[in-house]
Amino acid sequence: MTRRLSVLRVARVYTLLLFYYGFFLFPMVWIVVTSFKTTGAIFSGRLIPRLSDLTFTGYQQVWQFSPFLTFFRNSTITALGVTALALVISSPGAFGLSKYQVRGRRGLVVAILASQMLPPVLILVPFYTLVVTLGLSDTYVGIVLAHTVLALPFCMWMLKGYMDAVPSALAEAAQVDGCTKLGTFLRVMLPASAPGLAVVAFFAFTVSWGDYLFVSIISGSNRTATLPLYLFQLSNSLQLRWDMIAAGTVLTVLPVVILFALVQRWLAEGLLTGAVKG
Repeated sequence: MTRRLSVLRVARVYTLLLFYYGFFLFPMVWIVVTSFKTTGAIFSGRLIPRLSDLTFTGYQQVWQFSPFLTFFRNSTITALGVTALALVISSPGAFGLSKYQVRGRRGLVVAILASQMLPPVLILVPFYTLVVTLGLSDTYVGIVLAHTVLALPFCMWMLKGYMDAVPSALAEAAQVDGCTKLGTFLRVMLPASAPGLAVVAFFAFTVSWGDYLFVSIISGSNRTATLPLYLFQLSNSLQLRWDMIAAGTVLTVLPVVILFALVQRWLAEGLLTGAVKG
């Protein structure tokens, strides 16, 4: 009787998990399947396509007859630039807030966290005015700065939480052995904070890769436009090609999925360690 109840309980739990994850995974599976369908199969209403409905035409059209590679290059340059800049700024800032008694440190940390509670659209107009004044509109630098502003508060807050978990005795021992503050930061804190840096780098990359709002006002041409703007152009064209839209969406999401698969072990370690203050 006990064994039967245990089996029923496990079956119930897995059934609930199946419905829960199915609810979130269905749109992603649907868009992937649609990207391989012919135009007629897309409008036929068949949920499960037949073998004759499958084709690579959508991917061929996106790859050969649209400026996808230009937008992909722009997204890569921008996302890597934001990742590097966010790491360079947030890591020493988090180190100072974590290991040194800076005046007003508590208020600064609260301000950094509170900035994440406000929607980015609030700074859209003033930031656009600043970019135009500095002559950075339609440039990689302007987009990188905008995305860094979006990602930096969380990056610094996350890294501070992680560095709080690193024993202060490590930094003190390094300074006793003759390390300067900069040497302690580079030789001790950064290697010890590698999982946290992976979390921050992944977050900054995804913020830049998926942003449409700031790119749409700063970028004035295809020379600097990124993939979200490319998908908007596809969906806003006179002739809607749903196979191309689905294929472009899959190709846009795929780099983030691959990156997550490569760094998921460090992401899990960084999130769990940074959540616990040692």
